[in-house]
Amino acid sequence: MGSITGFAHGVGVIADKKIEKKTEKDFNSVFGTKVVGLNRVMNILDLEKLQYVVMFSSVAAYFGNEGQTDYSMGNEVLNKFVYAFRNKYPEKYALSINWGPWKGGMVSEALQYVITAIGEKMIPFETGADYFTQQFHYSFKKETCQICIAGSDIYIPHPDITDIM
Repeated sequence: MGSITGFAHGVGVIADKKIEKKTEKDFNSVFGTKVVGLNRVMNILDLEKLQYVVMFSSVAAYFGNEGQTDYSMGNEVLNKFVYAFRNKYPEKYALSINWGPWKGGMVSEALQYVITAIGEKMIPFETGADYFTQQFHYSFKKETCQICIAGSDIYIPHPDITDIM
């Protein structure tokens, strides 16, 4: 089937609760899914053949979120990985998209209610998929940032992309 030339890392688990109530199992599940998973995949890929890497991070990495210390840390590791990868392989493309909440996916109906009750917007699946495609396209043109934020009222787009919300 040929060499693997690209990798998109879009996994996540949440176990929201106050830090003093988090267990080691919670931490390993949430942080480990993002960080240990990334490490394992990177250790089996031929990094010389890899041409692009895209991380699905979270706005929680930048701004934090109540009950999500482990999730915030795991996502920030993805952001830092992109910087390190681009430093080591400047000719390759690496991007970390710090997503706001998507409508669907990891966001349960109860969590959707909480998010909308506080006035936050959710990213519709089709809109998020379109944004991902646009950012991926700009990555290959070397016209994009290494880290970008998408969703909610916080959105830092590439200058040529219209606001997704």
